[in-house]
Amino acid sequence: MPSETAPRTAHDLLDAILAPAGEVATDVLRPAVREHTREAYDALYRTPRVLSAPVLHALAVVTAAWQGSGALAARHRAEGADPSLAAADATADPALAALRDHVDLLSVSPDLVTQEDQQRLAEAGHDVTVVVLISQLLAVERHLQRLVTGLTVLAGLEVSGALAPSRALRARGRRAEHGGTTRTGRTRPAVYTREERISALIAIHDLNHAARYCDQIVVLHGGRLVADGSPAEALRAPVLRSVYEVDVEVDAREDAVEVRPRIDAAGFTRTGARLAELDEHGGIRADAVAAVPR
Repeated sequence: MPSETAPRTAHDLLDAILAPAGEVATDVLRPAVREHTREAYDALYRTPRVLSAPVLHALAVVTAAWQGSGALAARHRAEGADPSLAAADATADPALAALRDHVDLLSVSPDLVTQEDQQRLAEAGHDVTVVVLISQLLAVERHLQRLVTGLTVLAGLEVSGALAPSRALRARGRRAEHGGTTRTGRTRPAVYTREERISALIAIHDLNHAARYCDQIVVLHGGRLVADGSPAEALRAPVLRSVYEVDVEVDAREDAVEVRPRIDAAGFTRTGARLAELDEHGGIRADAVAAVPR
């Protein structure tokens, strides 16, 4: 049964997801998702691996910092992350330094990693088992970052941020187009596909993720094409209300598009049939029934 005490912070929520006897006081997280998330976390950090738990937790702190997840960074530090590896300063151990540099690159963009980087790991004494383990760590942490952030927002809690590391990436002088900044001032991912003159087709339901990475977005609904164009052209509020049946607001600027649920003065986000209370411009009709806070 879910705990009667709702999480008060993002840290509480993360503890509820991962603790052996924890429960998440929310009706939006399916039990199977929580179970598989905990199993993946336990398999990675609580099962003997080729890298020690302090090293794995420290590398998790590194990627959490790059992704701005304060809750995850704090948890991994509390779990015993190697402080020398999690710190901003350079580490004296060349094997550990190679691992952290690799996680830096993967956290910012996997496209930055080349055969040269794989060779550097091999020269530092790391075999293919370690390389695969690091990729698994990044995959688990990215899942946790999105899960915790989403549940934190739904619960109306403050999202705990983290400053990105100040050290420079070992990107071998590569330059890529800057993607602008988010509303919180964080740097958007660089557009490496343009630099390499390649195309990538991605199927994704995370609208803000799509807006960050894609030059062109196609919106499909019920097997039909409903929008096609740049992020600003395709991710328009009327289109998204029709497709997702949720009232949203879209902040579209020259270099950035962000989509958020729209919350009215009563703290209510209209969904489903209540979208009919909006006029053609997205405003609330004068004859609409007043929303009651839940």
